[in-house]
Amino acid sequence: MIREGLVTRVVDQHQIVIQPFTGEIHELNESGSLIWKELSEKNDRDHIISLLIKKFEISPETAEKDYEEFIRILKELSLIKTP
Repeated sequence: MIREGLVTRVVDQHQIVIQPFTGEIHELNESGSLIWKELSEKNDRDHIISLLIKKFEISPETAEKDYEEFIRILKELSLIKTP
């Protein structure tokens, strides 16, 4: 799902994503970094939402909404491939 060719680093528990082909740099917050890590390990949506609920002590509805919004943003920024 994650687009090939991106450069990533973790700095102070935040994922940094660099798009070499555009020069854009994106710093992900803690929840975004968790989602990114899980996507890079090819974990599925339900697993990631479950982790969000546990780690951030949020409701399933909030976790699902946050996940979907983050995926939408990643697609808009061309950081992930759409099936």
